[in-house]
Amino acid sequence: LLVGVGLYVGTNWYHVQHFPSIISSFYAKMMCSCLYVQKQDEAFCHNYARQYVPIQKVTVFRERKSVTVRGLWRTNTATFLNGRYGCKLQTYSP
Repeated sequence: LLVGVGLYVGTNWYHVQHFPSIISSFYAKMMCSCLYVQKQDEAFCHNYARQYVPIQKVTVFRERKSVTVRGLWRTNTATFLNGRYGCKLQTYSP
């Protein structure tokens, strides 16, 4: 079983290494959209964006209209553009 898991991870390494970023980016985007597009309160949006994988930290910057999330040791930020385009994930080069 352990060898099978090792083979699977080895053959799919590109996808496996990017999985941790999906958690924080999804949460940041959903939280930003909930707060600034749907105009819901913060407690509602935390519940709305909730996932099975726990999030380490969520920071809402009201003045910049952005949300920064740390989950699985990866940090991502989503920023509100406008009512038509909603929120956009910020891109970072590693």
